[in-house]
Amino acid sequence: MRDRGACFAARGFGKARPSPSGKRKRSPDKKAPPEDLSAIRILASSKEKFARRVAGVSGEIARALACDEVAVIDGVLGLADCEALRCEAERVHASFVAEHASLDFDQPGIDRTNAELLSPEDLRRAPRTVAMMLALTGLSPRLAAERGARLSSDASANMLSCYLRGGAFPVHLDNHGGDDRRLIGLIYYMNPGYVVESGGRFVPWNGDEPSPGIEPRGDRLIAFYCDRQDHSVEEFTPFGDYYRYALTVWLMDDATEALRPDRRTRSPTDAHRRLRDSLATTP
Repeated sequence: MRDRGACFAARGFGKARPSPSGKRKRSPDKKAPPEDLSAIRILASSKEKFARRVAGVSGEIARALACDEVAVIDGVLGLADCEALRCEAERVHASFVAEHASLDFDQPGIDRTNAELLSPEDLRRAPRTVAMMLALTGLSPRLAAERGARLSSDASANMLSCYLRGGAFPVHLDNHGGDDRRLIGLIYYMNPGYVVESGGRFVPWNGDEPSPGIEPRGDRLIAFYCDRQDHSVEEFTPFGDYYRYALTVWLMDDATEALRPDRRTRSPTDAHRRLRDSLATTP
């Protein structure tokens, strides 16, 4: 996350210099813009509510992870909140398109996804999404015991992604070694109007064999070990402009060493190449 400086107003210290008329000038009160105050109120109420709902499914997540399975949990927040989160995601994506007007988003290609990291500066345009990010980060203390590793309780990595028509991602590991500290991946899907024909499923892999795909249905949360679980995203074919939105939060290891012995070093490029070669030799 980007750091933001804090501004503090000190009152009651020192004396004000009198104006030429002998009267003290009163500084105009500086108030936060109405949109900022509204975003703060939404963040405060949403964070508390989302934290309760997410904590309520932490046991299901822990049990699945203990079996090295992908946890799949439906109805995490409720339809109304899921729809509100989607509206925020659409605003973020619209801003991205406006800022990159020179890009042609209608050109076909393998990479048909847009991803943006969220930071405190996104409070105004996506307060509920920031609240959900914080709620998912709050799972660290509960899941740390299941993993047998120390998870950071005050830091996470995050990504808000939008899959356009034809968007897909090859088989890969999120964390493939080096100094990557991500251990547990959490993905919340913001697609209450999802239809099966659109595809875009999250596909876990067991070695070179794909498992049944998991549909990105609205208000669905999945969790997995991102340094163990190979996965891909199949091609997404929306109806009209109903794109595929997802919020990903990675819980981080507190360890400071650069490379731990129990991590595999496997790049997404190598994994994709092995898949391509295996498909090419299939009769």
